[in-house]
Amino acid sequence: MKKPDNFSRCLDVLKHADFEHADADEIYRTGVIGQFNLKEKLDEAGDDWV
Repeated sequence: MKKPDNFSRCLDVLKHADFEHADADEIYRTGVIGQFNLKEKLDEAGDDWV
């Protein structure tokens, strides 16, 4: 999977995340945070896509 695909997938995961569920479930919350961090990392590397 290429970086743009990974970036799009991270955005999709975050779009569908149940943030209320994350309040009560630490493992779920950690996964959402991990997706956000990966999205940020891919966003910073976005200049290398072209």
